[in-house]
Amino acid sequence: MRKHIITFCLILTAAVTLWAQTPTVRINIMDIAETSYTASFQQNDCSQYYIYSDVVGGMDMWIMMMGSVENIVSSWGIACTSDTIHTWTEMQPGTDYVIYALATNGSTSILYTDTLRTLSAGGSGESVITLSVEDITDNSVKTISEPNDQTLLFKDFLIEKASFDTLDIDTVTNWLKDDPYVHYETDTWTWLDLKPGTPYYLCAIGMNGDSVWGEMSKLEFSTTGEPVSITLNSDNSIKVYPNPASNYINIENLSAQSHVVLTDMQGKQIESFNTSNSSLTINTLALSRGSYLLQIFNNPATAPIVKTIILQ
Repeated sequence: MRKHIITFCLILTAAVTLWAQTPTVRINIMDIAETSYTASFQQNDCSQYYIYSDVVGGMDMWIMMMGSVENIVSSWGIACTSDTIHTWTEMQPGTDYVIYALATNGSTSILYTDTLRTLSAGGSGESVITLSVEDITDNSVKTISEPNDQTLLFKDFLIEKASFDTLDIDTVTNWLKDDPYVHYETDTWTWLDLKPGTPYYLCAIGMNGDSVWGEMSKLEFSTTGEPVSITLNSDNSIKVYPNPASNYINIENLSAQSHVVLTDMQGKQIESFNTSNSSLTINTLALSRGSYLLQIFNNPATAPIVKTIILQ
């Protein structure tokens, strides 16, 4: 009987010891706003733990590559060794999120989770984005795009006035709406590598809480310094087709030794071509749908001929 009692005590002691060494992390959500939330983490028997957060279902696309949620959290999460408080910012309003805490102790790892929903943003009124610029130099500018309280989300971008003037307003508006970069609160950004003495437009458009787009805001400014002196090219013999395009673009009536540059609407170069023939075909299958600019240099002494291309 005594032997059985001793054995039982040993088993009980081992179980209590094992339970006491189980790594745990308690998640306590402290504050939730439209684009941020804060949580505290209390650990027990952890040599280390990792914290991470993502939208509900956001892990699904990565599990096949990473193997498990635990692998994702330990690879991308923030490593902690003591109790901590963390705030996630620049999140989406009115969206469900999961907070993960992966507790580790030796070879033992246990995943803890909690869920939350960020507060809704925007209203039923018109979304208006107020634009301003600061610190203008020869080749840089700081832009500020500030949404009003009716705005759920907005998008903004910078474009040369000369390029903007080759487009109709619907093309620019639709390009903005299709821009994958979304903002939910005031966007402050410093643009570099601009052209000296050149007029630009800062453009923005916002969506309200009822998913209705407002009017596009536009602010004109010029960089400082002297612009490059060039003669405008009014050659209208260049043919570019089809436009809108899908798989390719044809350019005809090029002069010998032409130089062709394909850029996005902000002037960032995507591809360039030197030709010795009168025609050129550009494969566009790998490009995202949207608007692009073709700058065609038929004569080094003159400005390029600029053509707007729409891929759909």
